[in-house]
Amino acid sequence: MTPVTNCLPERKALPPAQRDTGPDICIRKCRRKIWIEAIAPSPGDDQNLDKVPDLFVGGDEMQDMPHRQIELRITGALSTKRKAFEKYRGEGIIDENDSCIVAVSACQFSLEAAGEGLSHAVRAVYPFGDEFIGINRRTLDAVRFAHSYSSHIERAAKKGDPILRTAFQDQRFENIAGLIWSRLSIGNFLGQADDLVFVHNQVARKPVPRKWVRWYEEFYAIDGGRKLRKKKRGRRG
Repeated sequence: MTPVTNCLPERKALPPAQRDTGPDICIRKCRRKIWIEAIAPSPGDDQNLDKVPDLFVGGDEMQDMPHRQIELRITGALSTKRKAFEKYRGEGIIDENDSCIVAVSACQFSLEAAGEGLSHAVRAVYPFGDEFIGINRRTLDAVRFAHSYSSHIERAAKKGDPILRTAFQDQRFENIAGLIWSRLSIGNFLGQADDLVFVHNQVARKPVPRKWVRWYEEFYAIDGGRKLRKKKRGRRG
């Protein structure tokens, strides 16, 4: 992998107002550039009915894991950065042959985003709903783990106006090559290991290669988009 560089060699000569214009990170790869816009969404303010709930609040009461709220934070961040990339393209900073990636950090609600199962990042951009288990009626053994189909994420704040969880099957997001997701806390006080997840956009105009970085988990569509495959570091499959 080529090192992260400043793709605008004249940036040092620019006035401060223009020097910080453009995406956060640029990586040169052969003749094109890979641009990355990073964002660390907040859990939401107290008036937001879809705020990611604080798991430390509530005493001994049992709380559901806030998958829906976290997925809404991801879709909101993705839409924000899609608009930013469109602006940079209009300004001539990003070329037609360049690739764009959005990186989302859950550092402000890392505890709530912890846990096993299908990554929040995947469920935010592909139509995976709740997980269910198939049981053999004769032996009562679990024989299958799968997810229901769900094209929308419901919103408590705007009932009847859900958010699509199909961004990476939507041509409006074709200029986004993929999504980087991390649940590392600020200062890594939870002691998590490297957890970078990369989700490829099925409809990307300028996709990035698989295994471009040694991701902890990598997801990409196969079989004409009918299946999603996961590659996990150190494993085959």
